[in-house]
Amino acid sequence: MTPTTTAGLMGLDVPAVAPHLVMAERALPPAAIRDVERTPGLRAPQAIPARPFPMYAPVPFRPTGRVRTRVAVCGVTASVADERLCRMHSVTAADYGWIRSSPFLGLGMEVGYCLTLVCGVAPAEVLRVMEAEPLGVCTGFHGLIKRQSELFAARTWDGSFLAGAFTVPGESGDWTLVLHFDGGVGMRAWFLEILSAGSRAVMHSSNGGKPIHLFDWYEDGEPRTTFERPGARTGSTPDDLLPIMEEVWCDPDGRADLDVFDDKANVFALAERLTGVRVTEELLSESAYLLGHVREDPTRE
Repeated sequence: MTPTTTAGLMGLDVPAVAPHLVMAERALPPAAIRDVERTPGLRAPQAIPARPFPMYAPVPFRPTGRVRTRVAVCGVTASVADERLCRMHSVTAADYGWIRSSPFLGLGMEVGYCLTLVCGVAPAEVLRVMEAEPLGVCTGFHGLIKRQSELFAARTWDGSFLAGAFTVPGESGDWTLVLHFDGGVGMRAWFLEILSAGSRAVMHSSNGGKPIHLFDWYEDGEPRTTFERPGARTGSTPDDLLPIMEEVWCDPDGRADLDVFDDKANVFALAERLTGVRVTEELLSESAYLLGHVREDPTRE
């Protein structure tokens, strides 16, 4: 049963119901999840229990005038008022130089892409939250593009897209990587709110052809830091990533005139700092993607 169907039966809004469904499914035994998700000809991935993130290391504080209490971050209680928090990794934008010659990013910048990483939620569960119609599996982003082209060959653009998801190791256990070439639709905000409930989700995207490139960090259902340009951040804690951003790239305030590949290398590295997931050309081109067709839903936006 989808979050929308459940919410309709209960007479509630989807955002009020869906996080509780996700948390309940994480608590179910793997055998129960397999019974619910089993599809003929396809073995459904097991649900992944949420796990606490490692401790953070404090870095110098930049006053913002806000007073915040201590909050739980995936089971780890940490202060976001007295100190900035920084993941203990050494990756920088230089580690993502491969994107300059990548057919993945070249295509993504042309037609629009969205790459999301979700902690502790299995691929089948992610696609179910996105209310995607299951469409089997494919290999690599080339296969994803081919299947999308076949799906929409005889149709006009309706705002729907084909999403592919697979499991990848990262900090605190397994993550799901979700990729779609969507013409700029991106990962809808209510998807991120639900998927990050009791966990973490990180997304970056491009709308294809136009200079709109987004980054979102969600924690426990809350948008913590989001931006189109790094110098114009929003969210509940817009400055908490500044210490990492200063290490990842040279211009967190957005003053330098960087080209699009430098900007994208920055957000790839920032996403790795938050997730521990190293995205490579080989990972995207060789992984088996669980597929789902996500339909346009203007009532959510």
